[in-house]
Amino acid sequence: MNTSSVEPLHCLKGAAEAEINPVSTMKSPRHLRALGALLNRGLLSREELDRIAGCSNFPGIVFSLRGKGFDLPCERETLVDRDGRTCRPGFYRLSPTDRTKARELLKGSA
Repeated sequence: MNTSSVEPLHCLKGAAEAEINPVSTMKSPRHLRALGALLNRGLLSREELDRIAGCSNFPGIVFSLRGKGFDLPCERETLVDRDGRTCRPGFYRLSPTDRTKARELLKGSA
């Protein structure tokens, strides 16, 4: 097969001109649940967001959301765990810009 005549997908006509807003195309229930909780409750730990989103690796969700234009700052706090050891769990929140994006997205998904 002669592959020199095969056009890669990104070269399809109109693809370069089409501006797709990655936030408006978000359909993941995990993303939507996490954004809703952060919008309503503010600062949440990674463990809380695992339970709310329905996943066991919320940092993976954060990576995906950041790829869609969200900032999702993570604040590390020094705490002592139940064994008396110092730990630094992460707490996520929405930036002011994220809050606007999340409101628009959740309004459109209702």
